[in-house]
Amino acid sequence: MKKILALIITTILLSVFTLSCYAEVTFDTAYDLIQMWARSDSYPDYVCGVWLNDGSHSSTTISVLDTEDGNHGKEEILGLIEDDSSVTFTYGEYSRNYLADVQDELLKLFKTNEEHGLISTALDEYNSRISLGILKEYNGNEKTEQMLLDLTSEYGDIFTVSYCDEPIEDLLITAPVTETVPVQTKPHYLSTILLTLLLLSCVTFMVIRKKQAFVLKTNGGESLSVSTPLTDKQVANIVKTSDVDYPCELDNKIMDAIDKSD
Repeated sequence: MKKILALIITTILLSVFTLSCYAEVTFDTAYDLIQMWARSDSYPDYVCGVWLNDGSHSSTTISVLDTEDGNHGKEEILGLIEDDSSVTFTYGEYSRNYLADVQDELLKLFKTNEEHGLISTALDEYNSRISLGILKEYNGNEKTEQMLLDLTSEYGDIFTVSYCDEPIEDLLITAPVTETVPVQTKPHYLSTILLTLLLLSCVTFMVIRKKQAFVLKTNGGESLSVSTPLTDKQVANIVKTSDVDYPCELDNKIMDAIDKSD
């Protein structure tokens, strides 16, 4: 029985992993793909930025690194979308993930913004830069200039500066990604197949369990096969009605034993 259960479980696991390998996730358009990236914060490292052309969901530009990984990434993206005409590619200088990490590092500067006037940061995906928002009255301020010099020394020329009157909103070039787009999985009937396999395995187990024979040894040495376990009453009845075969010389041995006891 243990071997049968192990075989069934192994079959199910192999089926799940095998079918998963063939379940290729695809998207109708490039916009659907970047929606998934945004929701799960899983932008590939070769992506520099994404934005919509003319505000249309049917036309998206994806900026990639001008490297081997970036060019390979373009092929990967085309393999993930159905409508290749929905995407346009261009090259950027810095990875979007890298810029986002640097932006997170700049949060600590807000604790001392009264010294240098930095009040906001934003990803400028179109130009592959981080835009720094600084209050106008800090333009030319010694500590502000020192802060910008330190940032450039540490991170390079990844910054642009905007002097403003008050805190500015996020300057993301990309249109806000708020819609929920269902992910299409091919083959779409994967879950149906897995459920069917599970049901078939359960049915197989029940049939095997039902047909399993229980073997009963009688006191006469006979072996009886029954399809279900016997009750105590049934066992007693079988023992009562069974014939016992014993050697002919057994009577003589019994009588000799009685005489000796006298």
